Amino acid sequence: MAMDAVLQEVPGFDPENPDGSQDVEMMGLGSKLSALYSEYKDARKETEDEWIKDLRQFSGQYDPDTLARLQDAPGSRSKVFVGLSRTKVMAAYSRLVDLLFQSGDSFFAVNPTPRPQINPIKRQEMQQMLVNNIVQLGQGQPEEVIRQVLAENEEAIRQGLQDQEDRLAMMASEEMQKDIEDQLIEENTEQKMKEAILEACIFGSGAIKSGTVKVDRVQSYQRVEDEMGRSTFAMVMQEQARPEIESVSIFDLYPDPYCTNLEDCAGMFRRHVLTRRQFRELSELPAFDSEIILSILKNNRGGNHEEQDHERTRRQIAGIQDHGDSRRYELLEFWGTIDGYDLKDVGVEL
Repeated sequence: MAMDAVLQEVPGFDPENPDGSQDVEMMGLGSKLSALYSEYKDARKETEDEWIKDLRQFSGQYDPDTLARLQDAPGSRSKVFVGLSRTKVMAAYSRLVDLLFQSGDSFFAVNPTPRPQINPIKRQEMQQMLVNNIVQLGQGQPEEVIRQVLAENEEAIRQGLQDQEDRLAMMASEEMQKDIEDQLIEENTEQKMKEAILEACIFGSGAIKSGTVKVDRVQSYQRVEDEMGRSTFAMVMQEQARPEIESVSIFDLYPDPYCTNLEDCAGMFRRHVLTRRQFRELSELPAFDSEIILSILKNNRGGNHEEQDHERTRRQIAGIQDHGDSRRYELLEFWGTIDGYDLKDVGVEL
C-alpha cells in the first residue's frame, strides 16, 4: 500500500489506468519489434561465440572443453596458457592510441573546402566593397574611365573576393574546431574512444555512439532584484544542448544480420541494462511513456533483466561470482526505419 501511495503522487501516474496498460496499437508494434530483435539476436549467436573465444584468449584462459581434456589427460601434462594474444592486442592498442592521441595535438581537424561557399548576402557585400574601393580610387574621372578600369580589373576583383571567402572560411573552421574540442573534452571523448579501440583490438569491432543531442541542466547565478528593490543573486537552471557521445560495447549491439555496411543496415537494436533508479528517471523524459514505466516498477520490483549467455560467460571469465538476480531492468533501443504498411498492420493511424 505504501508503494501505491507513492505512485499516486508521482507525475505521469494515471489513477484511472493503474496497470499502465498500453494501447493495442502500441502493444502490436512492440511485439513486432520484439520478434525482430529475437531474429537479430539469434543471427548474431555464432559471432558472439567467436567474441567469447577472443575474450578467453585475451584473458589467458582455456575454453571449458579444452580445459577438461587437459585435466583428464594422463600424466603430468602442462596446463599453462601461453598468453601471446594479450601481448599482441596491447601492442596494437598502444600503437593506435599513440598515433591518434598525441600530446598537444588534436586527433581531428576542421578545414574549409578548396572552394568554400559563404552566405550569399555576405558575399555580395564584400563584392560591393571591392568595387567601391576601385571607384574611390578613380574619383573625379569620367564614368567611362571608371567602367573601363572596372572591366580591366574584373579578374582582380574576382580573385580578391575569393581570397576574402577563403579567409572567412578559415576563420570559421578554426572557431568550429575550438567549439568541437571543448565539447569533446567535456564529454571525455578520448577515454571513450580508447575503450572502443580496445574492444576493436580484442574482438575485431568497436563502437562509438555519436551524432545525437542531449540536454544538460546547468546551475548558474543571475542578478535579480527583490521586493525591496535590492540587488541580489538567485540560482537558476539553464538547459544547454550538448552532443551525446558514448562508448557502446559490441555485446549490446544487434545490427541487421543481412547488411554488409551501415548504408545497407535496415535497423539496429541496442540493449540497455538499467538500475531501478536509472529506469525510473526515464519516466521524466518526454520520449517515454511514464505510465508504463511506473507500472513496470510497481509490478516488477525485482527487475525484469534476464541474463544472456554471453553476460554469464563474461562474468565467469572475469572471475566475478554469481550472486543471484541482478534486480535490474532491460530496455531495447531500436534505430532504423519502420514501414508504413507495418504500422497499418498493427493498427497505428497514419
